[in-house]
Amino acid sequence: MKNPTATVISYILHPLLVPTYIIAFLLNMDIFLAFMIPFVVRIWLISLTFIMTFAMPAMMIFLMQRKGIITSLQMEIRAERFYPLLLTAIFWGLGYHLIGRTGLPIIYYRYLLGGIAAIVVAMVVNHFWKISLHMLGMGGLTGVFFCFAFKIGVDLFPLLACVILLSGFVGYARLKVNSHNPPQIYTGYIVGVISMILVYLIPFI
Repeated sequence: MKNPTATVISYILHPLLVPTYIIAFLLNMDIFLAFMIPFVVRIWLISLTFIMTFAMPAMMIFLMQRKGIITSLQMEIRAERFYPLLLTAIFWGLGYHLIGRTGLPIIYYRYLLGGIAAIVVAMVVNHFWKISLHMLGMGGLTGVFFCFAFKIGVDLFPLLACVILLSGFVGYARLKVNSHNPPQIYTGYIVGVISMILVYLIPFI
């Protein structure tokens, strides 16, 4: 039987929602150039991110479930994860391209590249072993705020502490609903963190 609290946590902190949470927070920080961006433009950017990184992938995953390509929206079967992950990476890439055309400083949306990198790693690992996508998202969330604080020299320790605590809750929730074992939880989180650190701190773009 599913644990209601764990299920709610899994939905609220779903990996497809993480990019929206990230940009919503970064665009409302009173640092760097965020205060120069009009409120209406912020809402538009957050909406665009939500559509490209959550709504479109979620709709395609729903259609795949209706067509019988996957058996569950939770993608609990490892072998069924490849195409949903591939489509998610494509939509996140489109989102990165569209946001890039707005003139927004790249530091605000570079995390999408980190997310794509994490998804690609997950696709490779998933061919052999099931990895926690929820923890991949939480690792990415942790990595973004760590790198953002490092790049602009602002103290985000309270926020990082909260994100790490939330990551613990998500990991616990995934264990409670019997979706993963501890190594899958830890691996997902580590991959998410490292992907963001590499994208933000290594100037290859």
